[in-house]
Amino acid sequence: MLQFKKLGTRDWQVVQQIAYQTWPVTYEPYLTPQQINWVLATVYSEQSLHQQMLGQQHLFLLAIENGQALGFVSYENNYEGLHQLMIHKLYLLPASQGSGIGTQIIGWLEAIAKAGKLNRLLLKVFCRNGNAIGFYEKLGFIKIGTAEKNIGNNCTVLDDIMAKDL
Repeated sequence: MLQFKKLGTRDWQVVQQIAYQTWPVTYEPYLTPQQINWVLATVYSEQSLHQQMLGQQHLFLLAIENGQALGFVSYENNYEGLHQLMIHKLYLLPASQGSGIGTQIIGWLEAIAKAGKLNRLLLKVFCRNGNAIGFYEKLGFIKIGTAEKNIGNNCTVLDDIMAKDL
C-alpha cells in the first residue's frame, strides 16, 4: 500500500538519492552529462534543498511502499498568491514509473488542494519530455503556456506550463 511521508530538512539525503537515480535516466536524451551533474550538484545539494523547504516554503512528500522510498514530490500552496497548488518536482525511481504511483501522487495532491480550497494544480515540464507530458495529459492537465528557464551551466530549457482545474 502506498503511503506518503512529509519530509523535513533532515530528510534531504533521500530526496537527493532519488534525484541522482532519476535525473540521468530522464534527461540523458536532452542534456549533456555535465549539465545533468551540475543541476544535481546545485539543485539537490543539502543547502539548496534546505532553502527550498525553509526559504521557499516548498513542501516535500516521499512516496513509500513496503518500506521502500519510490519517489518524491515537492509542491507549494497558494503559488504566486493565487488559489493554486504548484507542483515543483515529481520524480519516481525508474523502476517505479508506469506502476500507477504517479497517478496516486497526483490524486493525493488534488485532495490537498481541495482541502485548502485551491482551484487548480499547476506545473512546468520540460517541453521535450514526451513521456511526462503524456502522463500529465492523461490525468487531465492542459498546456496553458511556455516558460524559458536558465538552469545554469550555459543551459536554457523551455518548459510547458500545464494546469488542471479542480
